[in-house]
Amino acid sequence: MEVLNDTTKLGPGDRVSFRVLEDRHEPIALIVTDSGEMEVPLIGRVTARDKTCKQLAFEMKPLFEKEYFVKATVIIGLDLVGTKSRGKVYLT
Repeated sequence: MEVLNDTTKLGPGDRVSFRVLEDRHEPIALIVTDSGEMEVPLIGRVTARDKTCKQLAFEMKPLFEKEYFVKATVIIGLDLVGTKSRGKVYLT
């Protein structure tokens, strides 16, 4: 978890890969919604807006260790930065 991105903050429309190493499943693609949250398997909605991948992984680790894993190694990688339009401009 020490090598995760700790410079780029997540925002709406960003797509990340999520994985818990101890789960032994393939990474899952998650998208940050307009409200700044992600729906994470097993733990539900997590606020991701304005957090780096590293911050988010360290925040999610105790949530997984609380009920599902003795030790959880959470890996989150930024796949695609959202390219959401900021609105429309009309010229007449």
